[in-house]
Amino acid sequence: MCTATAAVIGVSQGFSALQGASQARARNKAARRQYEDQLKQREANWYQSLTVWGARRNKYYAELNENDLAAQRGYTQAQQGLNDVFAAAAQRNEQALIKYFNQSGKLAAAGRTGRTADRIATLDIAALERQAGKELYRLTRSEEAFKQNVTNIRNAQRSQRNKLFANVAFAPVPGLTPPPPVYENASPVLGLLSAGLQAAAQGGMFDGGPGNAAGSQGDATDNVWNQYALQNAGANELYPRPYGSRYS
Repeated sequence: MCTATAAVIGVSQGFSALQGASQARARNKAARRQYEDQLKQREANWYQSLTVWGARRNKYYAELNENDLAAQRGYTQAQQGLNDVFAAAAQRNEQALIKYFNQSGKLAAAGRTGRTADRIATLDIAALERQAGKELYRLTRSEEAFKQNVTNIRNAQRSQRNKLFANVAFAPVPGLTPPPPVYENASPVLGLLSAGLQAAAQGGMFDGGPGNAAGSQGDATDNVWNQYALQNAGANELYPRPYGSRYS
């Protein structure tokens, strides 16, 4: 009966070991499924980041092209304005030169000579030189304004290009890889082996045989029985020795 009890205990522990292994496999499967889901989510986030960054790069190139075109339009307008200033100065110089030629020949044609005629001719040349000086001053100021305008356009272009580049300066990087799961030992071998050893130990303890794994437990049982028998020496026939005792 005690052997049967040990067998029942061993079978119960064996089923517990199998059930524990099954639960461990289920937990390992759930951990792996969670890990794979995390990897898929990481991959989806990475592709989404690449898509957004690609759209920003396309917008950056389009706005960069528009920035270059705007700068070229500014340069063209500035150059056209300077050209108009030079054209107007050339026309005014031409008119002043024509006026000078028209006036300088009249005195000689009229036969007027002397210091008065020379003084008038000098005044006419002076007026022509003053007109040329004024035009040179206008042209110099216009060139300086043109250079400053071009510098402002170039600085504005660079500033805008830097602002546009700031949106795509840093390329996205994948997120951190989630740590792999730590799997439990799902093999029932150790559990079954432990259950078998415990069942064998339980059976040996109940049997108390000198040759089994729990012989020391049998010796302890016999010692207890011997002390009891000595105290009740007249009633040995009423209390037989335990089954399996070495004194049976």
